[in-house]
Amino acid sequence: MKHKIIFACSLVCIFSFNRGFAQEYRRLRFAFGGGQSASGGSEIFFIEPAFRLSNKIILGFRQELFIPPNTRSGTSSAVNAQYYLPPHKGKFLLLHRFRFFVGLGISGNSRSVTINPYTAYYPNGSSQNIYPEEINGRFVLGFFPRLGFDYKHLTFNLEYNFIQSLKVTLDHYDTQTAQLIGLSSQSVSNNYLGIKLGLFIGGGLKK
Repeated sequence: MKHKIIFACSLVCIFSFNRGFAQEYRRLRFAFGGGQSASGGSEIFFIEPAFRLSNKIILGFRQELFIPPNTRSGTSSAVNAQYYLPPHKGKFLLLHRFRFFVGLGISGNSRSVTINPYTAYYPNGSSQNIYPEEINGRFVLGFFPRLGFDYKHLTFNLEYNFIQSLKVTLDHYDTQTAQLIGLSSQSVSNNYLGIKLGLFIGGGLKK
């Protein structure tokens, strides 16, 4: 439901801008692709429809699927704005053909956290079996700065996603008696750096 609210808000924002559209670039754009997170090399898949408000500003809706190291699965729905920097005027390394951008987004994220059970051993010779509690489909908020570039119909971006941490309850059992001897909690970070490459349809120069 919260993901739907974010999506509805993005549509309202998009269609509220009915004046001052770009003359040089097409208004609608659809991007898709994949990548990895810098922590653990987890796979990321995304789609991102967007609407151009001007030559330099795009408003988009990002839907992302990923599997970070400390979760079984996760999805993210985000509304984001992307600003294109002025083009490079020189021809050094063909930089004038790239459109560099920066951006910022707000996301709603669903997390399913699991930590494998393990045995803790202590210097005094005692040990404990520790079983964490799984968390399925917990909704958490986040935001992310973005930077990257477009080249023809290729898009590349880096995003660092700041997302609320989750707390997992750990059950402590005596290894000899199998009796529950205590509880503790552990905070699981959901932050990750996404490195993504994709293609986009539309949104290019008008001919």
